[in-house]
Amino acid sequence: MTSFRPICTIMNMSDNTYGYCRTESKGDYVQVHIVISDYFSNYSEALLRGRLKLTDGSLGESEIQELPKLYVPKQSAVEITIDGQRMSVSDTTMPVTNTSINILFQCTETTPSPCLLEIVNSQNNQTVAKGAGLISICCNLQNDLTLTFTYNFCYSSDQKNTFTYSFQTAEVQHGMYIDLGTTTGICFGTLIIGVLIGLLVMAFGYNSLKKSRVGTYLRNSIEALRFGREITVDKDATYGDIMASLQYEDYSCQETSNEGVSIRISCPKEDKHNYFMGLKDLLEKSVMKDENVGKLVKSVFHLTVKLDVNNISNSREKFWPGTGVRYPLSSSATPTAKNRSGTGRVWKVIMYKNGIDSFGGRHKKYTSCPCAQCKQSGKPNSKFAKISISTSKALVYNDFEAAGVICLLFYDSSFQMDSHNKRLDGFYVEQDKITTDFCSLACYTCNIPLFERLKKYLNRFNQANEAIQSQKTAIKRLNSFVFIVSHPHGEYKKISYGKIVRKYEIRGPGTSLVYTAPTCPGSSGAPVIAPAHSSSWSNETQIIHFGQVDSKHSCSGFFSASDTS
Repeated sequence: MTSFRPICTIMNMSDNTYGYCRTESKGDYVQVHIVISDYFSNYSEALLRGRLKLTDGSLGESEIQELPKLYVPKQSAVEITIDGQRMSVSDTTMPVTNTSINILFQCTETTPSPCLLEIVNSQNNQTVAKGAGLISICCNLQNDLTLTFTYNFCYSSDQKNTFTYSFQTAEVQHGMYIDLGTTTGICFGTLIIGVLIGLLVMAFGYNSLKKSRVGTYLRNSIEALRFGREITVDKDATYGDIMASLQYEDYSCQETSNEGVSIRISCPKEDKHNYFMGLKDLLEKSVMKDENVGKLVKSVFHLTVKLDVNNISNSREKFWPGTGVRYPLSSSATPTAKNRSGTGRVWKVIMYKNGIDSFGGRHKKYTSCPCAQCKQSGKPNSKFAKISISTSKALVYNDFEAAGVICLLFYDSSFQMDSHNKRLDGFYVEQDKITTDFCSLACYTCNIPLFERLKKYLNRFNQANEAIQSQKTAIKRLNSFVFIVSHPHGEYKKISYGKIVRKYEIRGPGTSLVYTAPTCPGSSGAPVIAPAHSSSWSNETQIIHFGQVDSKHSCSGFFSASDTS
């Protein structure tokens, strides 16, 4: 039989349509794989197999009049999202008011294999980022910028498709991140503060007790001005609306540099980095002079952990429940999304001896320590502890992802690596709820000194929290106060604080808070401490940081709120 190579040609395509055709000969049969796409709209694919007639060594010709539609309209081969907004090819110019943009450029699940993607700075032709299937970058703009987005469909070198976006920057208003409100509010606050300062000056001639009382009154009055204001309560928003407005903040961005004049890849919230503080810096703030608030902050700081996640499951939900909003990393089976980091916090520790805890309860499975060290030794310890860490389910989705988690404890500026005391692994998911974005990871250890240290910080947290909750004036004063401890960009833990500006109340999922406390990629899963809105620390009442609403506001996952009326 004559050897031949089948040839496939796609005819009569419009200017906005491109095609991909691949053939393979199998004896006297030919298999043809054809894909037709019109960029962001319809997508068709056909796999045909038929017999070819050979006459005098020449190939017969066959014409396919119409391709079957195997995918419904409005599914796309590639998708680009800028600052949480899905773009279309007709959007060529985008104003940028905060000099920063988050760009997600990815192949969707409708493609038979990942596209080769590339983003180029059009002004100097330098490559900003390149990847297979998905590119996630954070751009900090210095001037107006034009980016060229290119994708090679299904690795076809001769099917290179290109489109551009121009970003126009605007002058940024700089100032304090946490203010006292509107101009009128600032003037009124200044007047009140002036009067109080006058009272303080008059009090200098009094005894130390009176000076202490005046100082306390002054501090409390300032706190009331900053954090005692009313919060907008929104009961009309839907769960889908809220999730559609959020951008998840695990740290998996490709942060590279570009030597061009107009762009450098960095954090889109770089102007907020100065508002992240170490523990000592924050405790010097006037709002932290309250003894119980200071104790609360310190205990949460010590209990906060860094989570490095090295697995990604292909079992992730495609969408948030009951919505059409894509779930984080739902279509990311590429290395660019595999390794990521976030934040968590130790929220529960239990000691066991021969499988019996301190309350007399018996462990359902173990009578000795099941940690990797004990398994390797062949002589497991009879005394062991279970450590539970709360975080975001979108960060650690299931047991497969949990098994690849490395937890670093006490990772701050004083950190010195001691793997036995500062690192945990061997995690599994003990509790989770996708609608609230809550996940509790658990692991076992026979490191009893570590257990005792964590137990001490948990006791301090409970004592400080109970003291605050018992004072109605303190709760009222801290109505809009919130602070977050996280590992921005996977670095040392930092504290940020701000005001709660909005509270969503959704039947079913519960309550979600919107706040001004700065966050960054790597903050997802971090503890959000709002004493006036969460009086306890259970799996239902914990407030977990989720992501960014816009350049000035972030949002928590859902929780069961305290009744502060």
